Amino acid sequence: MSFENHSQKYVPTPLGYRPDIEGLRALAVTLVLLYHAGVTQISGGFIGVDIFFVISGFLISRIIYIEILNNSFTFTSFYTRRLKRIFPLLVVVIAATSAAAYNILAPADLKSYATSVVASLFSVSNILFWSNEGGYFAQSAAQIPLTHTWSLSVEEQFYLIMPAVLLLSFKLTTPGKRAALFLSAFLLSLAYSAYSSYYAQASSYYLITSRAFELLFGAGLAFIWNRLPAFRAIGAGVMRTAALTLIIVTALFIDASTPFPGFAAIVPCLSAAILIACGKTATQPKGLSYFLLSNPLITYVGKLSYSLYLWHWPIVALVNYQGIQITWSVTSQIILVSVALSVASYHLIESPIRHKKNVSFKYAFSTAFAIPTVIAISGLVLTNATDGFKFRLSAELQGEFSSSNSPGALYKECFNSYKLDNFDTCFVGINSKPAAGMFIGDSMAGHYVPFMNALAKDAGIKLITSSASGLPPFHVKNYDYFKQQRTEKALAYNDNRIEMSMNYPYVFIAASWAQGYPYLSENEKDLLESISRYIKNGTQVYLITRPNTITDKIVSDIRTKRMAGENISNDRAPFKDSNKFLRTIAQKYPSVKVIDPNKIICPDTSCIVSIDNQTMYLDSAHINVHASEKLGERYIQQFGNPLKAIN
Repeated sequence: MSFENHSQKYVPTPLGYRPDIEGLRALAVTLVLLYHAGVTQISGGFIGVDIFFVISGFLISRIIYIEILNNSFTFTSFYTRRLKRIFPLLVVVIAATSAAAYNILAPADLKSYATSVVASLFSVSNILFWSNEGGYFAQSAAQIPLTHTWSLSVEEQFYLIMPAVLLLSFKLTTPGKRAALFLSAFLLSLAYSAYSSYYAQASSYYLITSRAFELLFGAGLAFIWNRLPAFRAIGAGVMRTAALTLIIVTALFIDASTPFPGFAAIVPCLSAAILIACGKTATQPKGLSYFLLSNPLITYVGKLSYSLYLWHWPIVALVNYQGIQITWSVTSQIILVSVALSVASYHLIESPIRHKKNVSFKYAFSTAFAIPTVIAISGLVLTNATDGFKFRLSAELQGEFSSSNSPGALYKECFNSYKLDNFDTCFVGINSKPAAGMFIGDSMAGHYVPFMNALAKDAGIKLITSSASGLPPFHVKNYDYFKQQRTEKALAYNDNRIEMSMNYPYVFIAASWAQGYPYLSENEKDLLESISRYIKNGTQVYLITRPNTITDKIVSDIRTKRMAGENISNDRAPFKDSNKFLRTIAQKYPSVKVIDPNKIICPDTSCIVSIDNQTMYLDSAHINVHASEKLGERYIQQFGNPLKAIN
């Protein structure tokens, strides 16, 4: 592979309209739409985004490349086109979604949404969602209305980089060196994507570092286009059929559990590149596969693809947020509403603005980006100042759905702080007394701080606290999971707090005890060794059970009913045993004592989801501050206070 010399002989010409590429867009957006709308048979429909990346990489890189070779490229012209193409419809969709979010989202979630609006306009929403992915006490990604803008951010980041890199490469390097630079970037991105798809899934999914190779698939095709042979119609038809088949098969047989993108993304990306390349034929393309991609109906869907992509997800997310069961009827309604909005917005907004002539960069920047961004930032400030416009709710509901009812927000100085010098703030119980022990753990310890505070105050003692999401309450020796997932700072903090806890006669440990959780299913040996160390050290160990786990749908159902003013005190969730491994520890070490809040939560085969007619759960596994505190009070009333045994 090499780039053409910068001479008139090799200057390529524009492609012209390619109906088959429009059809490929239609295929990509259809896969995404069906997947998100709940058509479970399309379990790998998310590959539509990867196909979009290849198409975008090809078309936009081709434009940049031709303009550079023709000495006609300017940054203002390029970014004016991008502003006209991306932002007007994005702003309209955000405005409509914001109106719906105001009426549907709880205050804490509305604050998060307002942040995502600003991040989307600045093309950094992928970084925002990556930083929050897997965050404890964070909202489920399936219920966040602007999650889908991560892919727009990846594209815009790519096109902030690509023009400058290409211009510099033409000025400073030879065609051979440009090819080497391109291949190096492609292989580095693919290698990182393959690695991170197993060991850092959130960054692999959201960040440009692991997605760049998909855009470079298309860009590489754009750069070598003139050197490609003109395919015979029959050969092109065979390749096109094979590529379409591979895309469909991939969409049907991979799913969310497949490490992705990584090597698994090569098949849809390469297939998309082949489909684009097949358009370079010596004669008029023909055959069934070409017709499937280029007939008027399919190409019209392709023209709607950007509108469809933008509109469909906020609808899906808000349906999920309200706990509405995805049935075939709901799926059909999601698709119909998405299509209707897309048709209207394409003809009234997207197409007219995109094809408007004589638009200056200054005008495009101010109207499509600057003014909407100023409004969005003002909205963010106002949303935070009003605590998510909580005045929308009754006085009774305001506190329940405030961000202060989340342990992560209320105890932010102590949760995930990675500090061991803040125990004047990070403690439970009576501060006037010296610490009798230490309460440590992962996010389960974080949400049990109010529970333990109720017990410690009643017992008249003080316990210092240390909680950090996803950090195991034991020394990690035999498993690389945390070395791959956590920073050196976090791992050092974890080791130091465990050693510190050895200095106290009592240690209370809360963790995600469920079998199958990474650091328990793979690292039981280290945990058992740590418990053994405590016992040999003379430290009395208390283990606190994880609360009953429920589904995201139950969380949404209960929240929606409560915000509507309905009584939820009689609602129940099925019991799910999430503490098998904890019982294994208790059986192996008889001196270990167990504190079990599930005796309150699950008095029989079903489990409560509210306390005093207020919601308990922030997500499927974590409870809010009010619930945690009330569980502590009820535990004392019904079972006594185990902390009173501490001197």
